[in-house]
Amino acid sequence: MRINPEGGRCAGLIKSIICEKCNPFSTALFNAGTATRTVPLLCSSPHSEDSSHTKEDYLYASTPNNQSACFNGHGAPPNTRKLSTSLGGMCLEKINDASYRSMVAHPDGSSKAFFSSQDGKIWLGAIPEKGMLQLDETDPFLDLMTEGYLGSEFRFATYADPTEVRQVFSMGLPYASNHAGQLFFQPSDGYLYVPTGNSGNKGVNPSLSQNKKSLLGKILRLNVDDLPELNEAASKSSCGKYTIPEDNPRSVDSELQPEIWALGLTNPGRCNFDSVKPYHLYCTDDVQGEYKGVDLISKGGNYGWGDVYEEHHGAPPPWAAQGIKSSDGIIFPVMGYKAYSSTGNTTTASIVGGHVYRGYTDPCLYGRYLFADMNTSALWTGMETTDSTGKYTSNAIHFKCSRESPIPCNELTNNPFGSIFSFGEDNKKDAFILTSQGVY
Repeated sequence: MRINPEGGRCAGLIKSIICEKCNPFSTALFNAGTATRTVPLLCSSPHSEDSSHTKEDYLYASTPNNQSACFNGHGAPPNTRKLSTSLGGMCLEKINDASYRSMVAHPDGSSKAFFSSQDGKIWLGAIPEKGMLQLDETDPFLDLMTEGYLGSEFRFATYADPTEVRQVFSMGLPYASNHAGQLFFQPSDGYLYVPTGNSGNKGVNPSLSQNKKSLLGKILRLNVDDLPELNEAASKSSCGKYTIPEDNPRSVDSELQPEIWALGLTNPGRCNFDSVKPYHLYCTDDVQGEYKGVDLISKGGNYGWGDVYEEHHGAPPPWAAQGIKSSDGIIFPVMGYKAYSSTGNTTTASIVGGHVYRGYTDPCLYGRYLFADMNTSALWTGMETTDSTGKYTSNAIHFKCSRESPIPCNELTNNPFGSIFSFGEDNKKDAFILTSQGVY
């Protein structure tokens, strides 16, 4: 159908209606009928006026003035208040008491997910719509205790046999710290990404992060589907059974080891691709400095900002709009937080990276990157600004347990989480927090 907007106001209005993009949260907002309805006001976000959730979905979240930041059950006419880019709070449900280190959704698209422990055991279970997550601790899906374990990433599998495990990559670690330890696949190209730490504390081995011939302090990118011939692997001094993607940065910088995708990192903890923007790769880097940061990783990028920033002590944080500018190609974080209190004492531990929330359970969180501090269990969200500058804003968020949580949360302490180990998401893109006190 062809409509000429110049033909009159009516034609222009019809075209605007036809070309309108549906908000993802509007699917079940209205039932059939013609009566005018008010829209539940769930949060101060661009999606507030298009949510379909009920009072049971959003109960209470603690805010600085102890007011409710979640849905209170009352409707509000559209456009009754100016929307804000900040997030007031988060409602949580505890679904398991056990402590797991990582969670990966099953690649078959079902409600199943893998949960792993530090000692190398991996369990497979279904995420319930309501109620508790049930995992049999005595019957793991896979046991890698004798192999050593740091992280996991899965493609489609219905069973696993430890005798069929193929070693893909191995590398020596000269020092006892900063080992990183995550594995993940890029959803579009299928390549395996391997973050590595610089394997040394501050002042001990920082140069390895900038050494283009070392694989330490880097993010590596490997093709584990196209296996090399034995003589080919030996001639290239390969560290395992993999080949090199043709578009790795080595194609434009011959000084780089062929496995390297990005360099200059200290101890990258958790990395995650945005499922809507699959080439946006966020990684936290646990540098030994005044700030903890979240890097937006790009091909061939150098993220050795920690050492550069030390020369500008007292300057704004490196992700601030007025932050320092480096002339040597160093890329600074897009988000982060201060690691020290006003007295100079360390109050935080390690930064824990999450993911960009793309689920539909909480419209307040949609499009926001989640990250936390392991020690204090402080939570932050951040998102790119809408002015096309590539800058980000972030803010701390407050949380409280839902009144209808399957397992009551211990809110008698200042830190009900204990330690936050990692974030997870299921195939519906709902968010999970894995802590020493359980799964939320």
